[in-house]
Amino acid sequence: MAYHDLLTGLPNRFLLQEYLEEIIYYDDSKKVAVFFMDLDGFKLVNDTAGHKVGDFLLKSLGKRVEKTLKEGLFARIGGDEFAYAHRISSNNEIKEIANKFIQIINEPFIIDTNCYQIGVSIGISIYPDHGKDRKTILHNADMAMYEVKKKGKNDFKIYNEVF
Repeated sequence: MAYHDLLTGLPNRFLLQEYLEEIIYYDDSKKVAVFFMDLDGFKLVNDTAGHKVGDFLLKSLGKRVEKTLKEGLFARIGGDEFAYAHRISSNNEIKEIANKFIQIINEPFIIDTNCYQIGVSIGISIYPDHGKDRKTILHNADMAMYEVKKKGKNDFKIYNEVF
């Protein structure tokens, strides 16, 4: 239970941190991209439809994403923030993954015959290009995500493109 989110059953921040530490320590020959995500419009769903619907949406989102992903680690950081860590071979792969997340999360959620639409802002950082340790990589992905929020939401930015 210490490594999984109680609501969604997804890995949590602690497991993500250990996963990144393991990759960096044992296999630093590959690049790793960290996608830090914040849901756009989730607060409105929670405030207007209630926490029960918001919780169901978060669980549904977790199942939807896990069904699509074949590799890497997708974790709930807390609230409506998520992160995904994945070994990558090219910047094109990063853009494909980010666009896939946007597509998956933009699909409407049908809950009790009501339709809910949310988006996602994604900040991306790459090990070792944007940091040599887990803490820096996560921080830089978070910073890139906040830049997306400032510039209109429901998009992604790679750390070096904004800083």
